[in-house]
Amino acid sequence: MKQKKNRTIVINSKNKIIVADKNRKIHRERNLFPCKGFPFLVSGIFFILIHLFLSLSPNVQRGWGLNYIRFWETPAIIAFYIILTSILLPSVNQAVVSFFTNISRTKIIAFVMRWKYIAFVLISVGAVFVFRAMQVKYVFLGDCGVRPAEIEQGEMSSTEYLARYIPMLFFKYLKDYGYTVFDALYFAANIAGGLFILFALLAADIAGESFLQKAAYFTVSTLSLAALMQFCGYSEVYACPLLSVQIYLYLCMLHLRNKAHIIFPVLGMLFAFANHFLVACLLPSLAFLCYRSILWKYPVFRKKNTFVWLAVAAVPALIYGLNRFGSMMLP
Repeated sequence: MKQKKNRTIVINSKNKIIVADKNRKIHRERNLFPCKGFPFLVSGIFFILIHLFLSLSPNVQRGWGLNYIRFWETPAIIAFYIILTSILLPSVNQAVVSFFTNISRTKIIAFVMRWKYIAFVLISVGAVFVFRAMQVKYVFLGDCGVRPAEIEQGEMSSTEYLARYIPMLFFKYLKDYGYTVFDALYFAANIAGGLFILFALLAADIAGESFLQKAAYFTVSTLSLAALMQFCGYSEVYACPLLSVQIYLYLCMLHLRNKAHIIFPVLGMLFAFANHFLVACLLPSLAFLCYRSILWKYPVFRKKNTFVWLAVAAVPALIYGLNRFGSMMLP
């Protein structure tokens, strides 16, 4: 508490700054940490420091996408971490939210939301051409052309069946017109990218109540899955598996909104699993949905002790999964 020109500034137990006069008349009141953002700021800075260590420490070798940033120019690295940290600041975060909230109230956004499904299709079609235009010159960073050679020779893989089969189908029909296996992979990846954006838009539309929430979900889901693809070191090979993950997330959102039976997320997981065993890392989410949909109706499964014991019992399965699948479950 401190006095200033006959006014008292108080930080109360709810982390609010209150400016009042000697008669206790409140002149101004605001949150010290808006939206209780301080814990998120601390946890965010903690993970940023971990990323800094993994990226810039001379003793850490180049990993699966964990420290790609060390190959950027120094000004770009500095700018990246400044932006990342500033977004976590409550005041900056609120300013960003206010900015996009004001945009969401414009007539053009209202028009788009009125014809949203047509807009979703047009955006997705446009995304195909964007992906084509932004195609990297040096592709298949993870295998240096091994995967295209295997697809050209018709070699299948038990761990990524559909991820091989789909581009193989493209190559089968395109090779008669003079296209190479690389062209087939490009076409498959670009089309998968357009569908990826479509299902991201559909999922965001269900997930959020306001335009801001929808936009936030769309941004987080697309950027996080795109980062996962770069994490694995490939630019085209994982496009179809990531599309299947986005379809799975969409089906999960439908179920959480009581618009689809639990069987649809299960089928979505099986489809994603057929694309690549990498989606084993999403099995806990499906377990949660099944628990919520099937077991929650029984009183015994609503008890905290039951949930704790089930979590303890799942530890051996997780250890087995890590030993069995190893790096595939790491992401």
